[in-house]
Amino acid sequence: MRVFKSGMLPLVMGLMVSAGGLLQSAANPDLDWRLLLLCAVSMLLVLRTRIHVLWLMSAGAVAGAVLGV
Repeated sequence: MRVFKSGMLPLVMGLMVSAGGLLQSAANPDLDWRLLLLCAVSMLLVLRTRIHVLWLMSAGAVAGAVLGV
């Protein structure tokens, strides 16, 4: 199971980055540094901690609403 999870990690991270890029370009066609920073921080949290991805997605939605992006 550990080998399977370590093999799936690059695939999952790539899908998260591509989904984030698609959502960012659909919501705001201009490249915003705040969104890139939010994406980088959430990726580091996924890799370094055991926080569930859905919590990070909801926190990103709240942060995006607060920042107005």
